[in-house]
Amino acid sequence: MKAPFSLYLDSITPALRAMVDDLSGRYEYVSVLSTDSVGFQLAISQHSKSVSNSNMTTERGTVVRVMKDGRYSEFAFNDADLADPAQALARLDREMEAQTALLEKTGSRVYSTAALADEPLTLFVEKETGELPEAADMKALVDSFVALSDRGMETIPGALDCNVRGISTHISKLFLTKNRFLRQSYVYTEGSIVSFSPTEKGDVKIVYTGVSGLGGPEILAGLSAKMEKAPKQMEDLLRSKSIEPGEYEIITEPGVTGLIAHEAFGHGVEMDMFVKGRALGAEYIGKRVGSDLVTMHEGALCDDSVTAYAFDDEGTLAGDVIEIDRGILRTGICDALAALRLGTVPTGNGKREKFSH
Repeated sequence: MKAPFSLYLDSITPALRAMVDDLSGRYEYVSVLSTDSVGFQLAISQHSKSVSNSNMTTERGTVVRVMKDGRYSEFAFNDADLADPAQALARLDREMEAQTALLEKTGSRVYSTAALADEPLTLFVEKETGELPEAADMKALVDSFVALSDRGMETIPGALDCNVRGISTHISKLFLTKNRFLRQSYVYTEGSIVSFSPTEKGDVKIVYTGVSGLGGPEILAGLSAKMEKAPKQMEDLLRSKSIEPGEYEIITEPGVTGLIAHEAFGHGVEMDMFVKGRALGAEYIGKRVGSDLVTMHEGALCDDSVTAYAFDDEGTLAGDVIEIDRGILRTGICDALAALRLGTVPTGNGKREKFSH
């Protein structure tokens, strides 16, 4: 089935369009991002049960970005403010005036940035999902998680506890400018099993395994197969010896390879840090960073995973960026404002922690 786009966002679109039209007469660039995301979070252990209809990515709210005289500012508000759009606009104007006054008072230098491009584009994407988190049978899920935790206690050697967690979120996003009207809706789900067992020396070993993907709560059914491997993983871990400090050649599975690439390399090529002079990766563009065997892709079009989306939170279409091409670092990942400041193109990685952050 298609993940249906938010009826709430459809209902507020006329008010948001009017807001963009009003602000466009006073600012050089105006964009609006509105988000409506629903979902749940479950956490079951031998000691506690937690069931919630919210998680880290559930939210409802709007953020307006404006630019005038080279200075970008943002103003976020929730759905209650849309009952009186004129009042919301007045609050935005007051906020802009307060920011200007603060800059003048502190003698702060504005990093002057040109207006973002605003080519005409209309896009509507509803990605496929098996189920919707808002329609999930929560009692059945809780019962299955309890059974998995109990099974872990019975089968994992020396288990002190076995935690089973799951989150699922149905995300809808609307992005508007004078010339752009973008809408997307998708569901992603993650689940994990974490077990704890003591060693003979008295410390504790931890086994983690999980499932994730673009789709609904049906993905959590895969945790049962993961539990079958957990006892052997713990047996191996309990028999393992501490590694001697030093340098080793290692072979890793794809998931671990991705983790290493993300932590040891990925953060160094975040190009907003290039602007601030805080990233070592800026010095290696066009240079060799790996062997000819290494080619690295990054972007929301690379895979139908939890990171797959149609456009980012700045209205840039998702991309498939080749960061390393046969060992040569070609580019990093870049949001729209950093791209303007660096004279390059955005890569579709302008994602917000929350609509208000």
